[in-house]
Amino acid sequence: MHETSEALHDCRLLEVEVRTSTQRSEVCFCPSFVDVEGSVLRIADRSRSHIVYADVNAAEFRLERAGTHCLRLCHTA
Repeated sequence: MHETSEALHDCRLLEVEVRTSTQRSEVCFCPSFVDVEGSVLRIADRSRSHIVYADVNAAEFRLERAGTHCLRLCHTA
């Protein structure tokens, strides 16, 4: 979890994708706020127009590098 938090603090662009069997949502933003409580990440941009809660213990959770200062967070249900 510590490595994940550090990677998010260094990230300049976060791509978030959530997929279900009937829909797909994507958004990209620059994370300004990163907080960890147990296995839950809270991530927001400076204006708080994008707020993400992610349980890193969920089987469908993936966080991967998408570039030098870019991360991709995916959840497929």
